[in-house]
Amino acid sequence: MKGLLLRAWYAATKPLTLLVLLLFGIEAAVPSFTVDPNESEWFECIIFGTMTTLIGSSVSVALLGEDEMVRWHIFSATTPAARHTYVSCHYLVTVITAAVFTLLSSLASLVLLLKTTGFDGKQYLLALAVISGIVMVVLSLLLPAVFRFGAKTGLVVFIVLFIAVVALCAVLTVMSSQNGEWMQWLENTDKGFLALGIFACAGTIFAVSWLLSIAGYKRRSL
Repeated sequence: MKGLLLRAWYAATKPLTLLVLLLFGIEAAVPSFTVDPNESEWFECIIFGTMTTLIGSSVSVALLGEDEMVRWHIFSATTPAARHTYVSCHYLVTVITAAVFTLLSSLASLVLLLKTTGFDGKQYLLALAVISGIVMVVLSLLLPAVFRFGAKTGLVVFIVLFIAVVALCAVLTVMSSQNGEWMQWLENTDKGFLALGIFACAGTIFAVSWLLSIAGYKRRSL
């Protein structure tokens, strides 16, 4: 596992990959400096944070494509590292990447809270839960396809899922602006309990995805 993680670290710190990560990180953090309490809405910050985190987290999936391009996945199969270890390594990298971009993307909602109603731990926790929850579910659907069929198929799946997320965000935005009852329900709900529920559901789905990826990768012919 240590060797595989080092390989992922070296791949992520290549100049071009590092530049892409830096640009995505800046894109995720910049909105926190431009938040206008008179015009910006908390829900809009969540939507933008979700999209930014999803794009940034896809870098970890791109590392799988690089492994296939340089045939590292074949070489790793000749080492003592088992296939489930290879899968677990990339899932761990995915979790770390998603966590970093979630924190960066959630800064805008945090700043907006501080400028309006003041810090609300439960509401900020809900922001983290929504961003990370949507991203982890999307990655949970994407990764099994990547490990079973390869990075090219994974790219097609990612495009489809990204379009689906864009459509979902558009629907939620319209609902938040036109459906007062829905927003009223959200205001009256215990945000801390809701956030924990989202974390639990997303974590369960991600764990199942992890197991499916291991099973699929073991059946894949390298």
